[in-house]
Amino acid sequence: MQIKIQPIFAKESNRLIFILSLSFLFLVDYEIRLNGSSDTPYQGKVEVSIGGMWFAVDEREWDIRDGNVACRQLGYAGAYGVTIADSSSSQKGFTNLRCQGNETSLQQCNHTKMQFSSYSRDAAVTCYGKSFNDIFLV
Repeated sequence: MQIKIQPIFAKESNRLIFILSLSFLFLVDYEIRLNGSSDTPYQGKVEVSIGGMWFAVDEREWDIRDGNVACRQLGYAGAYGVTIADSSSSQKGFTNLRCQGNETSLQQCNHTKMQFSSYSRDAAVTCYGKSFNDIFLV
């Protein structure tokens, strides 16, 4: 919490007035998950938890760098590929996500938070490298 006290002299009343302002800084670490089939926990739509509610990540600007960050945040080695999926909600947790690729969480990437979007597609990813069962033959 930051407290700021600003003195102001009011000429009309010949008094010194103090304005008190409080500001709070909340650093929230967002949880993410992949919403897909239980048979393939390493792939699905990317969702972010904000205030205890889950929201999709908008697919605009979504690329392999974003997917790699999401997969690493979930404990995987990286992203095998990124895709788009039909949306089930117009409310997006993150939009216009632009990761450099070296971030440890999607929250650290440039993005816009919490928007309603008429755009009907969500970001999805396929991750690799968490367990032996997640290895793909190409």
